[in-house]
Amino acid sequence: MVESSSSRASVDCEPTDLRLGRYRIHGSIASGGMAAVHLASVDGHEGFSKLVALKVIHEHLADDPTFVAMFLDEARIAARIEHANVCTVFDFGECDGSYYIAMEYLAGETFSTVRDAVRKRAYDSTWPAMASSLIVQACEGLHAAHNLLDAAGAPMGLVHRDISPQNLFVTYTGTVKVVDFGIARASGRTQQTVPGTLKGKFAYLAPEQLTDADNVDRRVDVWALGVTLWELLALRPLFRRATPAETLTCVMGQTIPTPSSIQASVPPALDAIVMRALCRDPAGRYGSARELGRDLAAFCRTHGGLSGSCEIEEWLEALLPGGREERRTHSMVTPVESYTRVREPSSARAPAPRLVETAQAITLRPSARRPIESATTDRDADRESRRPPALDLRRDRLRGLIATGTLLLVGIAVGILAAASQPESVPARAGPTTPTTAKIEP
Repeated sequence: MVESSSSRASVDCEPTDLRLGRYRIHGSIASGGMAAVHLASVDGHEGFSKLVALKVIHEHLADDPTFVAMFLDEARIAARIEHANVCTVFDFGECDGSYYIAMEYLAGETFSTVRDAVRKRAYDSTWPAMASSLIVQACEGLHAAHNLLDAAGAPMGLVHRDISPQNLFVTYTGTVKVVDFGIARASGRTQQTVPGTLKGKFAYLAPEQLTDADNVDRRVDVWALGVTLWELLALRPLFRRATPAETLTCVMGQTIPTPSSIQASVPPALDAIVMRALCRDPAGRYGSARELGRDLAAFCRTHGGLSGSCEIEEWLEALLPGGREERRTHSMVTPVESYTRVREPSSARAPAPRLVETAQAITLRPSARRPIESATTDRDADRESRRPPALDLRRDRLRGLIATGTLLLVGIAVGILAAASQPESVPARAGPTTPTTAKIEP
């Protein structure tokens, strides 16, 4: 896994003394809410060396059995998926209390980086077919994940739940990869989602995830692919707004314009495909990612041709000149002094609230209250990933307070929407309403 192109200190991929188990750490690639990703290598006999992306759980979460179980579930699920359009997981381990996942190192760019580059310099009549070709590959990777079987040959019912432009990569060899199964839903997980909770980025949630989070299927991922494709074509956010409350309001009820109403070069045939993927009624949506991919491939064949790996490779190099060389020289990594955050002595650490997985309890219907959990922020994940893993206590206190206030607004907004959608003949439940809360840990 890699992050999108950015200005970083140059780091030569040379031997270092910094190790995590059998892996040699060369620098930090990205950091998120649960883990950091490092560029690493595994060395063998006679000069053998292979680069990998090493995902290491943050130290402040390594002592929490719930997060460790989630991390292990991610490794187990992703390791079972064998497909060219899914990021490969090689290994899972623990060293001195640090848990890690070794993954395929992807020399490429996120779909969000590609979208931004197209908006700045390369939008033309060929872009709709190229964007569709990228999504076709993503559909195939996601279809393989959805059809994953367990060791006994039984369907695991996997749902990714976090499809977004930040979790779709296109490599400089022209291959699209689906990444990050950290909050995927599947049978056999040791850590199951608490009933009534929801996970994912707000702007890419399907409407049914807000109203019936316990009974979602692969069609929520099809919706997220539809949102991603809409944004690739229109070159602007579809539902994302300034606050989570506004975003959820748009997901539930905003009129969805056709991509061609934003960018006139989008053909009507592609409009029809996108709008079917964005049908708010799951029954009217594509039933599988492969079904969506087939329609997109048919569109491409009649509008300039379906781009294969060679065409995508050449197009990406022209779009982002120097990107491949940056990946080859690893100039996007940040030097690190250790693979874990240095703890202050326990007596010196002031208790600071921190928001963990953004748990929210909000009323969805007058007759039922459901907590909503967002495992990843709705903001641009690329910007989040560039932050170093070290935590500042004062910043965490402020972020905890801001997050609590935001969750209160989300609860009010979604509660109003749900109440307004109820028939007048259904009485609201009497009695005091449970206040919206955020899970804050010292």
